[in-house]
Amino acid sequence: MKIEPPGDRASLLAATANRLRLIQVDFADEPATVREGYLADELERAVGQLPPEHRATFLDDLARVFPTWDQNVAVPPAQVGSNGQALMDRKELQDPGFLVTRLAELTAALSPERKRQLADPLIRVGLLPAEATTWPAAEVAALRQALPLPADRAPDAERVLALIVLLMDFVTSLEQIVWNMWKTLTPQTPPRRGAGLQKMVGQYLGGDAAISRHDLEQELERLRRHSAALVSAIGQTGREFAQHYAAKFAPAEIEAAIRLEPKKIFTALETLCWKKYVELAAGMSEATVDREIMQAVAESAQSLIRGLAR
Repeated sequence: MKIEPPGDRASLLAATANRLRLIQVDFADEPATVREGYLADELERAVGQLPPEHRATFLDDLARVFPTWDQNVAVPPAQVGSNGQALMDRKELQDPGFLVTRLAELTAALSPERKRQLADPLIRVGLLPAEATTWPAAEVAALRQALPLPADRAPDAERVLALIVLLMDFVTSLEQIVWNMWKTLTPQTPPRRGAGLQKMVGQYLGGDAAISRHDLEQELERLRRHSAALVSAIGQTGREFAQHYAAKFAPAEIEAAIRLEPKKIFTALETLCWKKYVELAAGMSEATVDREIMQAVAESAQSLIRGLAR
């Protein structure tokens, strides 16, 4: 049966608003889609009791009182406490999920500055994480010089931490390779290693006074010099070894060496040159070549290190 008298319509309006608010409370921890489904069902049931021509007006009136507090909704006397507060209000005020939902609705249109002001009490009681420490201006300026960081943006703390993890993984792997290579090249006089960048960086970021920024700069500079020396030495060694090989085994060089030796009667020059080549090649075993290359790399790298140190 359709409701038509104004008194019955007002009762339906109040009852519907209360039921909608109760749904918000009871299903505050459920996904929004679940709550919306229950709300839609309740609205459909309520408007189904009205004649079609009254439904639009009813929904407009309902929008003005929901969501709202009880002063805009007719509350039966049995649901009002001794302090004048509705029992439903009391339940809602004790429900964190409802309060968070209500707070989100009330602050949606506020300015960022006002939102920050309202967030401060929530931070103090632990409901929101404390804001990150402001980035030091000098360090941000240095970062902007090193990277194309947009002038209107501060570094993103989460991404900075992720980048540190990536860079430390790269640096520690490189450090291990470089020092192992130096130990192989110069087993008698390997370069002195520090405490290790991974340990030093951990101490530095943890606020250990024993590790300063200068200490890190020095250790990184040592790794840079020794890495650069190795890479450069490998390039130089290939060229130098090729020149040494050409000087030793080039046909013109072998022929010149033969002409300096006593002449052997009845022996063709080509035969003598071939014998000379075989004689020289006999000392060029795989182990010998490997030893000569490693020695050349070590000498070149050590020379470069002395130059870089100066």
